[in-house]
Amino acid sequence: MTALPEVVKGYPMMASFIGNEPELAIFRRFGDLTARNLLYYQSELISLSARLRRIEYQDYCDPDPEKKANNYSRNWYFLQKSKERDDCPQYKLIMEMREKLAEYQKALIRAQKVANMADPMPIDLNELQHFLEDGKGMARCISGYDRDTWGTVKDPTEWAPDLTVLRGRNVEDKFSRWMQKSIVTPILTRFKIKKPDPVLGYPSYREGKLLELTHFLTSLVATAILLVSITILYFIKSSGARLGAIAGFNVLFSLCLHIFSLGKRIEIFAACCAFAAVQVVFISNFDVPPIHLSARVET
Repeated sequence: MTALPEVVKGYPMMASFIGNEPELAIFRRFGDLTARNLLYYQSELISLSARLRRIEYQDYCDPDPEKKANNYSRNWYFLQKSKERDDCPQYKLIMEMREKLAEYQKALIRAQKVANMADPMPIDLNELQHFLEDGKGMARCISGYDRDTWGTVKDPTEWAPDLTVLRGRNVEDKFSRWMQKSIVTPILTRFKIKKPDPVLGYPSYREGKLLELTHFLTSLVATAILLVSITILYFIKSSGARLGAIAGFNVLFSLCLHIFSLGKRIEIFAACCAFAAVQVVFISNFDVPPIHLSARVET
């Protein structure tokens, strides 16, 4: 069986790259064109509505007993029966309005779905920018008007303002995003944990693996906060200083929850209460003097 040739640089190579990683399948919404299309539909429907009202009034005032046009607004039977004659402007206009309204509503629903699609993350845009300019990747072979749609390595934030992505990444807290961008991704890239794609010559990392390592590191940080607080409380002898330390650790813990998580206020409050309870129980048990039991033997 003859081997297939390599994927040529350009749209074929880019399609292979973003096809392997849907988080990099970043496209424009074309919000201005969508709005323009909806405005045209809306204008057409307003015009049709005005024409229909005029024709309805004319038919309502028509005294011709054979046409019975004055019954069109009161009985659908007479209106749909009018299509058997060549002279049936109201029925034809209603059919035209029905078709145009269906098109408009369909376009409106599609526009709403596109508008609600996730925005791409800067880390994904940055990876796409490097792929488009890297010598092992595309080497800036996209030369049309769309060449700067995703920004460039030189101007990484100059991307199109209405970009969306086929599959957005899971909504993570700011700390996890920073850790994934500044620590996890560089580690995977620097140590070449994954081999390059045999077709593209470029390694790609799935979101699941990145999130697993990110969550592991985040859990280590969260555990360290609790262990450090208990250790410090162990060495503080003054009760007043301990209470001050507990208050300080709870403020720090609350700030960390705001940064590390997307929890609601009531959830953060409950977590802070539990954190304080652990510390209070620890110092309470630590301060309880040992109980010596003695037995008296009566003779």
